[in-house]
Amino acid sequence: MAPQALRWRSFQGLYLTYQAISTLFVRIPSWALFNLLRSWRPRKSWTIGRVIRVNLLRHYLSVLARSGPISKVPDHLSIAPGPNVHGVWVESVPELIGGELQIFADRAYVIPVRIPGYWLYKADSSSEITYPPQPGEKVILAFHGGAYVRLSAHPGDMTAAIARGLLEHVSAVQRVFSLEYRLSRGKPYEPAHPFPAALLDALAGYNYLVNTGDSAGGNLALALTRYLIENKNDCKLNLPAPPAGIILLSPWCDIGTSHDNIPGGSAATCVASDFLNDPTKGGFDYARDAFLDIHFKDFPRTFIVAGGAEVILDQIRSLKVKMVKDLGEGNGRAGKGKVTYFEASDAIHDYLVFPWHEPERSNTLHEINRWISAM
Repeated sequence: MAPQALRWRSFQGLYLTYQAISTLFVRIPSWALFNLLRSWRPRKSWTIGRVIRVNLLRHYLSVLARSGPISKVPDHLSIAPGPNVHGVWVESVPELIGGELQIFADRAYVIPVRIPGYWLYKADSSSEITYPPQPGEKVILAFHGGAYVRLSAHPGDMTAAIARGLLEHVSAVQRVFSLEYRLSRGKPYEPAHPFPAALLDALAGYNYLVNTGDSAGGNLALALTRYLIENKNDCKLNLPAPPAGIILLSPWCDIGTSHDNIPGGSAATCVASDFLNDPTKGGFDYARDAFLDIHFKDFPRTFIVAGGAEVILDQIRSLKVKMVKDLGEGNGRAGKGKVTYFEASDAIHDYLVFPWHEPERSNTLHEINRWISAM
């Protein structure tokens, strides 16, 4: 996922300047020219503006992977300050770790630690911002994407647009709590925070919400829910009850390679219409691990979102099939199945991050609002 970083940091500024100039005067005009006609575009429904934005995003992420971060990215070590930033510390919960999770943690030399979390809230909210959830209050616990190796829960991060979109469109939710879980790191850097570090952090974040008062983020939500369900009868752990529902937005649910080489599959056909790296060319190798061969018995109500133009579409559809097989399809009310699936035609990966991705973004948030209101 992260190619060899540039070893000569003194050349970073020169490299970034070259990329900025060549993108402004060469790449953008070329993208516009080669997509002038609708039949030439990755998706005929796309405007020239969307084509340029997707290409620009893909190139930007590629540049960052080579140059390293341009500025300091908030992490689990501190609460990063900023305007309207409301951070709190989340204490570790070693007493809630048991079974296979404890074995995995011991083998990887991973221990639970204190981590930050950030509250985001409606502009007109009457609640105290960092006040623990009240009885009956619907709070969303958000796990950001980034393949477990990048991005942040901080309100200044690009992924915070999802939380703000939920707060704007979901009437029943006044606050979102975004958890700054530990990011994994591998070669060429010094390895740190391998699996199950992020899962230990997710467990602490969930416990903080329940007992003190959603790409990779979807994978983490699934892992946390599974742990809570499979160990709910362990009296020694005394775990909090599983969540009432989970929302999976473009979930990276098969971190293995089983979906990479399907003839005519999305991993090949959607490369030009998404900003993610081509998984068939090692684009995901940095953060790989097999995941999808499991069951979903006893899982709560689940809302799955996918973009019809994203490279991991096939694996999301496989996830939907597996969950529907175990849980049934429906909104989870009146005896219906528990799985709701929403696929936005021609939408890219994690499109809820981007305010310009309309009308797909607003349409999806409207459906999520209906789903949450039925809880």
